[in-house]
Amino acid sequence: MALNTATIKEWAERLDESEQSHKQVEHISVGHPDITIDDAYAVQRAWVAISQRVARLASARESSASCDPRSSAAPSSSSASW
Repeated sequence: MALNTATIKEWAERLDESEQSHKQVEHISVGHPDITIDDAYAVQRAWVAISQRVARLASARESSASCDPRSSAAPSSSSASW
């Protein structure tokens, strides 16, 4: 592989930021013309790992919020239309 671990992680983070911000990043081959298919797959695996970690954190936050009794607004008796 032509890319080292730090570069792979950097590009995975760039791709994640690009996805979140909806802003395009330059093609990796512009800065790394010697990139191999194995390198590209390594970046992809690192990016997927970041995406999965972010999704798990978001899911955990949603789960903890739904367990919080303050987060479930029970209807008050004054708002009931009988």
